[in-house]
Amino acid sequence: MLGDAQTLAIGQLVSTVGYAAGRGGQRRGRGDQKDNQRRKGRSGGVMRLGGSRPFASLGMVAQVGAEWQSQQGGQIAQYIEVDLRVRRGSAGCPLINHSGQVVGFNTFGPRRKVLTIPAATVNAVVDQLQQRGNLSRGYLGLGMQAISLPENVRQQHGLNNDAGIMVVSVDSDSAADQASMQIGDVMLAFNDEILASLRQVQTLLGPQSVGQSLNIKLLRGGQLQTVAVTVGER
Repeated sequence: MLGDAQTLAIGQLVSTVGYAAGRGGQRRGRGDQKDNQRRKGRSGGVMRLGGSRPFASLGMVAQVGAEWQSQQGGQIAQYIEVDLRVRRGSAGCPLINHSGQVVGFNTFGPRRKVLTIPAATVNAVVDQLQQRGNLSRGYLGLGMQAISLPENVRQQHGLNNDAGIMVVSVDSDSAADQASMQIGDVMLAFNDEILASLRQVQTLLGPQSVGQSLNIKLLRGGQLQTVAVTVGER
């Protein structure tokens, strides 16, 4: 039964169950192969040495927070970090609360932190896949290249940016084309969020951005401008 991850609080007991990837199953001598052949029929197939093994783990909620975006641009309804042992190869195993409800699914974050994707986020993705057959992404129709901003340009315009995103191509009839963006424009910020890398742009153009109005601060011909773009869909 699915539960609500919003009910989680720091210090609450949680658990998980799953299958861990086995070790040592890739190196088998001729004798091992014969042993496996003798094991046929016991469970309808070959018993593999070092195969997946079931495990269970008990821990607690370490941190909860507001919604956030993954590095791939996915919008996650809630930040949940758990102090829980998740075995190698078992990402996607459920997070179970003290009432026995599945409130999310575990994955590995930076520095091997165990993060939980709330069940509500997973359900939203499943609904979109069922309705559209794919996950939508924001689309501007731009070819882009990150560049460093010269110190004199930063001082002249009072910029805090170390870098900008230069437009190197504009697709015909795209959202950017309709907003009259040009090759050579250097984008500095999306809705006042300073841009520093192409990955950041990709993150900001996640599914939640489709159809939204985006105010892009940019340099064009040495002058600061702001261009409004309605984000398209890819």
